[in-house]
Amino acid sequence: MKNYFCEVNKNYSIIKQIKISVVISFSLLILDILDIPTKLITKYDFPVILLMSIAIVILIGLTVIENGLLDMFKIQSINRIDAIICVKLFSILIYTTLIYLMDELYLYKFIILGVSLVLILIIGAIRNYKYNIAKKQSKEYTSNIVDLKDLYDGNIGVLEGKPILLDEKDVDYDLLNRGKIINYLYDAIISTNPDGKFVISLEGEWGSGKTTIIKNVKRMILQDNKDVVVIDEFDPWIYGDENTLLLNMFNLILQKSGFKYSSLFTDKIAEDLSELVLGTNKSSLIKSVFFENSAVNMKSKINNYLKFSRKKFVFFVDNIDRAEKENVILLFKLVGSILDFERITYVLSFDDKRVREIFKRDFSIDYEYLKKIINLQIRIPEIDKSVLSNLYATSLKKLLAMYGESEENLSDYNSFIRFISNKRLDVRDFKRFINSAVNLSFKTRHFLYKKDLLIMEYIKMFNFPLYKAIHDNKEYFISHDQMYDHQVYKVIYNREKFNSEGKAFLEDLFRNSDNENYREILGEIFPYVNKYNNSQDLVYTGNIISKDPDYIIISKLRRISSAKYFDLYFTETSNAYTEIGSIVENFINKINKQQPLINKNILLEEILSSVHYSYHKEIFERVQLYVDDFEQENIYDFVKILFNNVEVIDDSREFMALSARSRVAVIIHALLNKISNHEYVNFLESIMKEYSRLRFLQDVSYWFSSDKENININGRKELLEETIKKMAEDILKNNINLYEDINYMPKNIWGIYHAYKEEQDKIKSYIKVIICEANIFRFLNDMINISVGTGGYTYSISKESLEAFTSKADVDLILKRVEAKTSDEKFVLEVYKAYDEDIKDIWGDAGIAISEEKKLTL
Repeated sequence: MKNYFCEVNKNYSIIKQIKISVVISFSLLILDILDIPTKLITKYDFPVILLMSIAIVILIGLTVIENGLLDMFKIQSINRIDAIICVKLFSILIYTTLIYLMDELYLYKFIILGVSLVLILIIGAIRNYKYNIAKKQSKEYTSNIVDLKDLYDGNIGVLEGKPILLDEKDVDYDLLNRGKIINYLYDAIISTNPDGKFVISLEGEWGSGKTTIIKNVKRMILQDNKDVVVIDEFDPWIYGDENTLLLNMFNLILQKSGFKYSSLFTDKIAEDLSELVLGTNKSSLIKSVFFENSAVNMKSKINNYLKFSRKKFVFFVDNIDRAEKENVILLFKLVGSILDFERITYVLSFDDKRVREIFKRDFSIDYEYLKKIINLQIRIPEIDKSVLSNLYATSLKKLLAMYGESEENLSDYNSFIRFISNKRLDVRDFKRFINSAVNLSFKTRHFLYKKDLLIMEYIKMFNFPLYKAIHDNKEYFISHDQMYDHQVYKVIYNREKFNSEGKAFLEDLFRNSDNENYREILGEIFPYVNKYNNSQDLVYTGNIISKDPDYIIISKLRRISSAKYFDLYFTETSNAYTEIGSIVENFINKINKQQPLINKNILLEEILSSVHYSYHKEIFERVQLYVDDFEQENIYDFVKILFNNVEVIDDSREFMALSARSRVAVIIHALLNKISNHEYVNFLESIMKEYSRLRFLQDVSYWFSSDKENININGRKELLEETIKKMAEDILKNNINLYEDINYMPKNIWGIYHAYKEEQDKIKSYIKVIICEANIFRFLNDMINISVGTGGYTYSISKESLEAFTSKADVDLILKRVEAKTSDEKFVLEVYKAYDEDIKDIWGDAGIAISEEKKLTL
């Protein structure tokens, strides 16, 4: 309880509580001596007394509700309810002591006072318990608002799930190597012993460190000089009018000087000063009667007092340039003449450019006027670029390390740190940058490349016109995956024209001096800008995916120069590409963890079923980017699960692009060249009976044959070809029906064609054996060719394709005995009839044209 009462005393004066308790106690004593309660009870009947009691209780209850005492009781911190508890406790103790000394402590009084005391102590104990719980919880609270010095020194811990934010409070330490100017200002203040006032100006641009210098000087003064009185509670920024500023400045000097006068007298002097300086007429009649107009006399007395105090007074006025413009002029006038007390050194801190602008533009006052006021001018020099660079590099890298960036990745930020150092970003802006841009880039879920996002957020903060220009002219900044953005793809179609217009745009963009400073850093995130900086053409030549060395990194990291992700850097949202990128990264990480093959297979099945089949292409394009990231011991398992699931992987045609299933063939080819010889032989043996995948294996074999990247291991191509040949021989020799469910995969029959295209008689004999009413629609679907154009999809059957397997007469004979039942069967039959009847569209092309690809289930 002792700590509880001590805390109450900190918030509510114990003297005041005792004074109130004494008044209450003596009031009760007087009522008791005059026997008022007894007289009321004997004078009125019981019903009247009851009504009066009820009224009193209601009044007390309403007062409690009106003042929110019940709510205050629920609040765990010290508040008015605790002060009331103390007053009641003191009142009971004082009253009990008084009536005991007067020999008036009768039994009924003793019981009432005892019960009251116990109730108050119980309530106090409850409040004490709640307070201690709250105090303990408050100690467990960990703030994520830290000081820049703590970050620079590495004296902060990682707060799980929370961003680290930098505090903007004024500090009394120096991180910018300002020791010389701090010591200079300190020595100027301490070594100056003025008879009258002495005015020092500390001048520098916004963010140059004026407040930090003042804080350091004040700390040094307070540490080493007991005879110097520091006045630093005055901030001109918070005063809205001249009169308030004048009165508060004057009262602060009186208060800090220790000059004692009645409040009435000091108010009168302040009003006289206001009338003298501002022309106001606020002196009241009463004050005018009792006090003469004595501002001059008062000033003389204050000066005498300051002389004999044997102390020196230093009045710091910071943020002058942020005050209202009228207050800026007033401040210099007050310091120059009205408040020119003796033995006071004024330290005036301001941005001289801003003050000069106020003097000239708003008041047409010659700035030279300040020379009459300021005795010593101190200009803050520019911060050493190497000091800034060290501060920013150390702080930023430590923060990024806390956010999970590896030591290897931290070096990628060196150029950006040099950039912000060269821009001479001031410390206050650096803190804002950390709190907003850095935390957005590293502590929000966005799946984008953090460095690119960080640079763009910096540009948005400090050069928004450039930020907007990049957004509005994305065709000159998106260098990869342009086919995913129609606007960009259309523009780059004419490469010569695009190079000319792109260079002209960038030349005009960087003609602006503000934008010119960003050329180098933009070149790091936009390949087009980098090429422009190196006097090269903007447009890549050839196949970007296979020939551009930057493509894998740009796509893998989801960089801003890709059309898939460019807009996301501005909208701060996500899209299907970022979501799929995250899914694939998590999938690869899980595959690389040691777990049974069946679990890995389930992982792939879950991914394929969780997205629309149209995204399979994007999934496996991203998987291909990670073929070098698989742990060696997991590659064989991954090949197996890809092969096992190939039938559920989408095989939709794309204009001038591989389908998802064809992309899987590329991936398997790359991975088969990474496994051991023993694993390779095991794989080939395990697929010997997988007849439904014959055509797919031929796709894999194609990449062994084309091997443009020269990754084939000697002998493996031939072993795969032998396996495919053996599978085809088994199918024909044993008349294995590729249209039975166990062996069926659309278009797989073409595997037989490619294996025996020089022996078509064998193919036709095999088809004659297996083709029947049950599978005729599957067969006809395999004969259908799908062409993709700007108008959509065209489904057609060519005479060459059909006659490579059978005759039209044989097909017609079977179709006479069967009826198309499902919509998919009817569509296949419609395509066949178009072939049979030689139906052509307006362009002369045969077949059935539709806007969207059909997924047929047969």
